[in-house]
Amino acid sequence: MSDENIKTTNEIEKRKKKRHAKKNRVSLIIVLLLVVSVSCTLYINMDNPLLSGIFSNLGMSKTAGENIEFEKTENYAISAFDDDVIVARNTIVSCVNDKLNAKWNVEQKNPMPVIKTDGKYVLTYSFDVADAVLTKDGKSQSIATQTPVIGGSVNKNGYFAIVTREKGYKACVTVYSPKCEVIYKWHSADNYIIDVDISYDNKCLAVATADFSTDVASGGLMFFNFSQEKPYAGQILENNIVMDIEFISKNSLLAVGDIASEVFGGNGEKKKEFLYGDKKLTNYCINADGEVVLALAEGDSVLTDSQIVVLNKDLKPRGEYTAKGAVTSLDYVSDRVLLSADRNLILLNSRGKELNSINLNKDIKKAVLFGNKEDALVASGGIAEVVKID
Repeated sequence: MSDENIKTTNEIEKRKKKRHAKKNRVSLIIVLLLVVSVSCTLYINMDNPLLSGIFSNLGMSKTAGENIEFEKTENYAISAFDDDVIVARNTIVSCVNDKLNAKWNVEQKNPMPVIKTDGKYVLTYSFDVADAVLTKDGKSQSIATQTPVIGGSVNKNGYFAIVTREKGYKACVTVYSPKCEVIYKWHSADNYIIDVDISYDNKCLAVATADFSTDVASGGLMFFNFSQEKPYAGQILENNIVMDIEFISKNSLLAVGDIASEVFGGNGEKKKEFLYGDKKLTNYCINADGEVVLALAEGDSVLTDSQIVVLNKDLKPRGEYTAKGAVTSLDYVSDRVLLSADRNLILLNSRGKELNSINLNKDIKKAVLFGNKEDALVASGGIAEVVKID
């Protein structure tokens, strides 16, 4: 073969190699684009229960790999309980640990479940259903009420109160012993009952009421001794509608209202007060020690920043934090505050210092801490999953 033919043959081989290399590069780019596209699609839909298994295999999930799936039309509730979490579903109430292993299950019909806890006791009921269940250590007792339940509470000794609708009255509150025996009953003729709580010594009932009969809505507090038919003390709280009351010591009652939080003594006198000023209360949580964390905002817009204020039992600020957007969930366990805002899950200490923040890229309905303060159960849409936050 001549030198000229050899040269031509070499040039042809070089062009073939270049075309082959170019084709390989194009194929690689296409594969990379497909991988990125699929990954992005999966990430955007990572809260879809059908894809939850995929994330675990790909190592893309920020969760501890455990979740609970709910039916599309199912109402549910979750609440921190000791070191665990109570999950109330349409047909069952469960106590689960941070691995989502059930410590106990109680069958109960809960179209709109509500959970109340204190100490080792759990009171569950469904709004507007004539039934409630008291549970301790997995052993439950059912209470069939004559009329639909609209509220309730339980103290650490197992004494509990149930608020029901009552024909001819605004409401009725019935107090039960841990054996589910009726020990006290009071009918409210004039005011709606917002919340109730029972004292540490099991002898006193506190009732928060609301009066909407005038142009200016007012809240009220009444204190009852179980040995007396009528209240022995009371307070009218002008312009302040109390949403939650809780005994935080033997002789102190915390009342969280829409314009102020207040502490009252056992005889009904006001002892402490924290005013919100021109800010609105958008969320709150009371921890087991009787301390409270508040989420306050200047307006109703979801884009408005929220001021997080941690208060001690004397309603003195322990710490503050500014969260971007509306706070959709608050939990306060020991010295840790867990909040969700703008799709972010944020962990604070009681001084308001941010310890960690995770963007979950989903709307968070409720988030509660487990007792280890490292994991949280986060509910979003049709799924609740364990997220490692610390």
